[in-house]
This record gives sequence, structure tokens and C-alpha cells, in this order.
Amino acid sequence: LAPGRAEEVDQLAAELGADVPAQLLPGLAVGTGAGEIVEHFEPLAQHAFVVVPSEFALSTPDVFREADRLGLPRSSEELDRMYEGLVAALGPGGTLPRIMLVNELQKAAVSLRPWCAEALEALGGAGAERALVSGSGPTVIGIWWGSDAVARATAAAQELASPYPRALVAEPVGAEFAAPSLT
Repeated sequence: LAPGRAEEVDQLAAELGADVPAQLLPGLAVGTGAGEIVEHFEPLAQHAFVVVPSEFALSTPDVFREADRLGLPRSSEELDRMYEGLVAALGPGGTLPRIMLVNELQKAAVSLRPWCAEALEALGGAGAERALVSGSGPTVIGIWWGSDAVARATAAAQELASPYPRALVAEPVGAEFAAPSLT
């Protein structure tokens, strides 16, 4: 980017969506605030995901309203403690403890779309070390850790293909993925 343009790109990205700024560069990022404050970290240990998209939509404002109705919001102090614990756990080549792999909106998404609970259970049954609702849902993801994570996630996606034909495998990419190519 040309000098002075990075701020403009960051501002535009934040206007597109709170989580968009964290997606501008590949790699591990933590977004805070409304998602517009982005910190990048060294890659974690090898891992892969199975992504199970839903055939229906789930409105983000509806999920937040449901979270409020369920009394799910956390205090600023509790969120600060969780953030500090997360940053401390983000060592290069490490894995995240289950307690750090949480989605505060998961209960609300499941409350509105019980399909999410069924998909989460299916991912766990297929061997996911952790299954979560992605964002405000309704897509769910499972994570596998280790040098054979892609192979195990691929096998799980194949196992889930009958009830979840749109299930797919994803793995993190590094900075080289976004590097310009002259070929």
C-alpha cells in the first residue's frame, strides 16, 4: 500500500464489517473493540478445520438480541481477563486450550437455530477436538490439531458428507499466500 493508505484501507474494512480488518492479512489475528483493533501473532501449531455451512441464514442483530435475552454478556473486567489469558496462550507453535476456544454468541445461535447444536454434536462425534459456532452463526466449525490435522479433518468431512453435504476442510495460510506473484 502507498504511504498513508493503510489507515484508509483499515477504515474502509471496518465500515464493511467489524471483523473485516482482521481478515486483510493472512495469519493469526485477534480483533478487539468491535473488531477494528487488530493484533497479529505468530502461527499456532498445525491445525485444520471442518466448516459446516448452513442452508439458512441467521441475522447477527437477532443473535445479539437473543444473547441479551439469555443474559450472556460478560463484564468488561471478565473480558479483559479472558483477553490477557488468550494473549498469554498465543505462543508460536502452541495450541489453544479448550477454555480459550469459545464463542460468546454460541448459546444464542443455538437457541435460535437448534440445527447448530446438531452440527456441533456431529463434529464432536467425527473427532473434532473442539466444535464452535462461527461468528453469530449459523455456520459451525470443528478444529483438529497436529501434523496430521488436515488428513483427520478431511476424513471427518467425508464422514459428515451425507448429513452435511456442504462440509469442507480449511487450513490456515501464511503470509506467502497473500504475497504478490509475477507468474
